[in-house]
Amino acid sequence: MRLLSIVLSIFGFLFATSAGNAAAQPFARATVTTVGPIIPGQQINLAVDVFAPNFFTSPPQLPLFDIPNAVVTLPEQRGQNMVETIDGVQYSGIRHVYAIVPQAEGNFSLPPAAITFSYADENAAPVRASVTLPATTFSVSGLPGGRQTSPTFAAENLTISQSLDRDPATLKVGETIVRRVTIFAQNTQAMMIPALSFVAPVGASIYQQTPAIADGVKDTDGQSGSSRTSSVTYVVNTTGTLEIPAVSLEWFDTKTHAMQTSSTPAVTVTVAAAPAPSDAIAPTLEDGTPKSAAIANKRNLVIAGLLAAVLLGSVVVLRLLLPRLRNQMERILDARRQTESSYFNALLATLKHDDPAATYRALDSWSRKAGFRILTDWRATIVDAELETQVDALERKLFDRPKTTDEAVDVSKLKGSLKRSRRLARRSRQVVRSRAGMLPDLNP
Repeated sequence: MRLLSIVLSIFGFLFATSAGNAAAQPFARATVTTVGPIIPGQQINLAVDVFAPNFFTSPPQLPLFDIPNAVVTLPEQRGQNMVETIDGVQYSGIRHVYAIVPQAEGNFSLPPAAITFSYADENAAPVRASVTLPATTFSVSGLPGGRQTSPTFAAENLTISQSLDRDPATLKVGETIVRRVTIFAQNTQAMMIPALSFVAPVGASIYQQTPAIADGVKDTDGQSGSSRTSSVTYVVNTTGTLEIPAVSLEWFDTKTHAMQTSSTPAVTVTVAAAPAPSDAIAPTLEDGTPKSAAIANKRNLVIAGLLAAVLLGSVVVLRLLLPRLRNQMERILDARRQTESSYFNALLATLKHDDPAATYRALDSWSRKAGFRILTDWRATIVDAELETQVDALERKLFDRPKTTDEAVDVSKLKGSLKRSRRLARRSRQVVRSRAGMLPDLNP
């Protein structure tokens, strides 16, 4: 009896586990990870976790949604893999983090955006799925102390540094000096760092270059953040001592929850007079030709001789190499004609002629070039409902005997869904290749 009880308990556990896996469904979770009061202009981080039972067979396609009075971006960062066990069922998860910068006070809500992906069911067969962002809200308040609440620039550990391309005490009239000012900050994106105001001192003019912005850079302490570098060229037009004004930036420190001002010091420039032009007369030869002119004539003859020799040598080399170059170019062009992209463009061109048979042949040729043994193998990977509908219509039009339908193939929809499906497939392959080299196993 005891043995029978143990066996029944084991079977009961296995049955419950199997039933739990069969009933398990994918879901999404959204969490605002930014802690503390939020002000207009401050970046907040929204972590979106997508979970599926077993393992993913294609990565989640996260949308870039809109929120009124806010700037929403999805930084290009690798997703974070997770594993969670809920009610005895093991889920695989992938986390991505959105950056949201509210532009005004008030309450904000996430829209019900859809996230699509594929995962393996209990039989390891791929299943297409879609989850919706859960209802998530956050509030934005004004600045401390009742200051104006228009969007300000908020960040952490902000620093401003500057450098010069030469010694400011050695300039002469008409010369230039380049000033580079770099703002480094954390918990923000480079595109959100505001521009600085540069003023030309009396006796100089300025020219500003397009600023260089970058995310994921390191400061002198090895800390990662974002930066904006402004390069300004000053042209000095008069002698004496000039002072290039300091530049400053007012910003909100999200660590201390207080306004701060960071600045660079002014630069003192000493400008001397430009050297006077020479009035000396060039010496002349006995025939009256200036010596400098005679030297220039000899130099020109030598240069002309060298150019003629180079030209003659080039003609000889071209005559010898031209057949090889022609053959090499033909091989390159032939290789390009055999690429998957060329076959896909040929398929799109065929769609313009309203020839179902030619379209089907082009579709079959492209699917083989894309790596599928037969067209049926490619059809098994279709995740776009519109594409599946149009291919079904094309095959019924060609192979239905006798004709059971007059359904026409919508060339425009077929073309659009082909492009969309190919783009998603190429993106999925890129994600898989990059994660295979840089990430741990998705489901350890």
